[in-house]
Amino acid sequence: YSVMSERRDPRLRLATQGRGLDRREAIRLLAAAGSAAAAAPWLSGCKGSESPPRLVLLYATCSLNASYLAPYGGEPGLTPWIQQFAAGSAILERHQSECGQSGIAYASIFSGTQADRHGIYDHPRIIGTDVELITEAFAAAGYEVFFWGAHGMASYRLGYGQGVPPEHHRMAVLEAGDPLFETILDRLDADPDYRAFVLTNFTVTHMKYTANENFFDEQLRGPEVLPGDLAALGLDPETLRRHTSLLLDGASVFAISGRTEETIRDWGLDRQEARQFHASMEYLYRCAVHRLDGLFGGIWRRLQERGLSDGSLVVFTADHGETLFREGTLFKYAHGFQLAPEVLRVPMIIHGPSVGIGAHRHGFVSRSIDVLPTMAGVCGVPLSSSNPPDGVDLSASLRGHAHPPELTAFSHTSLVHEVIGAIPEYRDSLLYRLYPARAPELMGVCARRGDTVVKWTRGAGAEGEFRATAYDLDRDPRELQNRYDPADPGHAQLLIELKAYKERLVAAYEPPADDLDEAERIRQLKALGYLE
Repeated sequence: YSVMSERRDPRLRLATQGRGLDRREAIRLLAAAGSAAAAAPWLSGCKGSESPPRLVLLYATCSLNASYLAPYGGEPGLTPWIQQFAAGSAILERHQSECGQSGIAYASIFSGTQADRHGIYDHPRIIGTDVELITEAFAAAGYEVFFWGAHGMASYRLGYGQGVPPEHHRMAVLEAGDPLFETILDRLDADPDYRAFVLTNFTVTHMKYTANENFFDEQLRGPEVLPGDLAALGLDPETLRRHTSLLLDGASVFAISGRTEETIRDWGLDRQEARQFHASMEYLYRCAVHRLDGLFGGIWRRLQERGLSDGSLVVFTADHGETLFREGTLFKYAHGFQLAPEVLRVPMIIHGPSVGIGAHRHGFVSRSIDVLPTMAGVCGVPLSSSNPPDGVDLSASLRGHAHPPELTAFSHTSLVHEVIGAIPEYRDSLLYRLYPARAPELMGVCARRGDTVVKWTRGAGAEGEFRATAYDLDRDPRELQNRYDPADPGHAQLLIELKAYKERLVAAYEPPADDLDEAERIRQLKALGYLE
């Protein structure tokens, strides 16, 4: 358990002086006092005439490819609840993640910083206390903070819920009808001065796409079954069952991700059967997205039933996306070690009509590091002045009070965890050819400005040299045609900035401390399919 240090927040220093309080007690005192006059001095910074929302919900799921969502061009029947939610919300169309690995990406969302400051270069790792997390900021501003942290790579145990009292933490997915959540809603009804900040992170969409052993007995006949017919995909339940068994039992993550075609041939599948396998995997992923829509829909419906939906600030986003099978990606059915658009483009939908955020599609580039300062800006929550986030507050642009910013989104690959690097199969993998050592110099990086993306990465060839590539996401959303031209001033300038970004990452890297029990680390890696 850790909280803000006095040097980072003068309010905490004042609360502790002369009172015999330690920092944990002080932060709880500030949270309790925030619903009364004691909170007024630092809530007076709320921009505009709107009052701060009394309920703030950050719904941050995992492995969500934005293109499967109706607001981002996906099938309406796949995500009807998210579509309904987005209809009255601000939709950020070009929202980018820091990284395709959860521990890193959640660290950027929760801290507003990137790896050179939050210090997470792979996962699972304990995040330090030298950056202010979103839960700490809202607790200090008078919100009672809660964390439904069901993601093992960005969990309460790993420090991702700093500022949250232990009794306000649940290692579970936030679902409608949860008794603690209902208690929050009851208190909002009863006390007009009460404010609550709720954070949830979890995954139902991470490869391998169904870990539910009862999937075929329950899901295919239950409410989570997709609209439509398997036959339209050239599938039947038995074929789907067989392909799912191959995915779950017949290959390691190295085999299915790094040598997909060879693995499918090893299974004895011909070209037609291989196409069916890919259709099965996409069906499983779509089922998972549909299930996620139902989970979110349950919460959204409950807020509507309680009359709280339009008076609250609700932010829906994800840590990273997911690739399935397509040409042009080094790794299929994965995300952590590539910089594909399916991985880095994630949803960001903000509902806050009572605080001046109307229904609008915003085309400017935004980043995971902008989530914290934007939510704080909307709610009038001050952030540390001595150690501010790297991201920017977009609230004025979302309210129509300022021109959209011109931002560059920087992203990078993760490092190979030493536990993974120690297993024999790693030595025979594509991952090893790209990352033969745990060295930050080997990380790939990319920068997005508008619809132009420039990357500085190593290829899969034997030479292993870094090279620049560039893509136009407007004309080539799947990045199939490299358009890099060293004579193009836009490409050249982005590459200069990109190399400087990588230099910061490399310079700031420190070998991780042995801060997590080895058995727990292995258990978490196995739980998400990184180890067999």
